[in-house]
Amino acid sequence: SLYAIFHYEGKYGDICKLMTYIYHYWLPNNGYEAKTLPAFANYHKNHYLEGNDTFDLDFYVPIRVV
Repeated sequence: SLYAIFHYEGKYGDICKLMTYIYHYWLPNNGYEAKTLPAFANYHKNHYLEGNDTFDLDFYVPIRVV
C-alpha cells in the first residue's frame, strides 16, 4: 500500500497537532485521501519510556490519490 510518512519530534500532547495537520491540511491540499487501513507510528524515542516528556517518531498514513 502507499503511505505518507511524517517525521515528528515533540513533547507529550503534541501528537494532536500532528493529526490535525495531516488530516485537515496536508491530505486535502495535496490530492490524497486516507484509506481505511490503520495508521501507525514507529517511535525512535518514546516519551513513555524516557525520563522526559519528548518523543521522536515516524507516523505512517495509508493514502490513495483522489
